[in-house]
Amino acid sequence: MSTVDAHALLQRNRELFILNHIAETLNRTTDIQVALDETLAAVVELMGLQTGWIFLLDDAGKLRTAAYHDLPPGLQLPGQLPLWEGGCNCHRLFNSGELRTAVNIVQCSRLADATGDRRGLEFHASAPLRSEDRMLGILNVASPGSGTFTPDTLLLLSAVGAQLGTAIERARLSQQAVVLAAAEERNRLAREIHDTLAQGLTAITLHLEAAQAFAEPKPELAQRKIAQALALARTNLEEARRSVLNLRAALLEGRTLPEALKLLAQQFTAETGIVVTTTIDTRSRLSSARENGLYRIVQEALSNVRKHAAAGEVRIQLQQTAAELRLVIEDDGAGFEPEQVMPTAASGFGIRGMSERAHLMGGQLTIHSAPGTGTRVTVTLKTE
Repeated sequence: MSTVDAHALLQRNRELFILNHIAETLNRTTDIQVALDETLAAVVELMGLQTGWIFLLDDAGKLRTAAYHDLPPGLQLPGQLPLWEGGCNCHRLFNSGELRTAVNIVQCSRLADATGDRRGLEFHASAPLRSEDRMLGILNVASPGSGTFTPDTLLLLSAVGAQLGTAIERARLSQQAVVLAAAEERNRLAREIHDTLAQGLTAITLHLEAAQAFAEPKPELAQRKIAQALALARTNLEEARRSVLNLRAALLEGRTLPEALKLLAQQFTAETGIVVTTTIDTRSRLSSARENGLYRIVQEALSNVRKHAAAGEVRIQLQQTAAELRLVIEDDGAGFEPEQVMPTAASGFGIRGMSERAHLMGGQLTIHSAPGTGTRVTVTLKTE
């Protein structure tokens, strides 16, 4: 092997080592600031440079200093903050779309305007930070001397910029996912509170109101209603405790969905006198998320029947085929105009909660009703 070939091999191995080291650094964190600081320090150290700094686009689309490493005194404010506000040559290239790969900025306007000790810095290299076609910022590195960075070094900086840009985009997506998960959790908590405490308190109130009405003419019936209210209070207290622990449907613990629905139907009939029939044809056990979601939809539909329908009968059908899973809750009650109560931002959690649950399971909820014709709630899901 010739001296030239050996040198090229050593250079290639050095570049691969640097890229691998930076990849490992970026894979250790999804925190954008940590990724910027650690990568910049690694680039400066491994490439034998003196300093570096990074600009990122902010929410307003303006480049801002996001990280810096070992800046010379002439480029710092008191307190070690970078003395860099306003544009410069690399900003101009970035904003014009010309900075597509790493380049030498031979005449750096920011360095030229700096006062104080620049430690011999005259120029720097700029590499775009990008994720696919999305431009995110600029990586700048500098070292004293009269020579410019070689084409091989610029190619390496371009590769580092692509690595860092991808990591920044990944970190931003991770942060967005956390925000979305928090919003989803708030919505789920609102549904859980409505499905447990709100429904339970509504039922207890109805029993106590009935007991109050029957206190004098029918004291025995009043006592029975009070006993039912107490039983519901105890059940809902236990449900609230379970929800605090794991926010799961307590009645599903240890039961399949068909078993839980049959028990729910029996309890509803015992409490309201409304006959509930269940027809269930499932081929296999559903996932926990689907069983809980479908159970809560049935629970909400029955709560609506209790409060609004004045029904004499409710039919619950759950059918699973090779292609889809269909849940139908149908009553023979008073009915209503669906357009007047369909889920909106201002509506209550009843119908909106059922619709959101169906959507979260990847399905669709439809409501068919009209005054005097009863109501049919249908949930359709693709078979898992």
